[in-house]
Amino acid sequence: MTRAHEPCAMCARFTTKGHDQQAAHGLGWCVGYEVYVRADSPPTVLFKPAPRGQIGERQAYLAQHQGKQQVSETEAV
Repeated sequence: MTRAHEPCAMCARFTTKGHDQQAAHGLGWCVGYEVYVRADSPPTVLFKPAPRGQIGERQAYLAQHQGKQQVSETEAV
């Protein structure tokens, strides 16, 4: 099953714990690649669905940072 529609933040390998400064900017640590990635980045072949108990929290994080990106883009115009 392909999960091309789910962003990195919905992957079990994406974490913001211990990375507060980066998380404030919509980034998380990818445990699989050991790099910082945007929460809304497209998934890679390492994508593994996050535990069901974390889905709501991750969706809220995505929504929070998507809104900030839209405001930033509007202000730049």
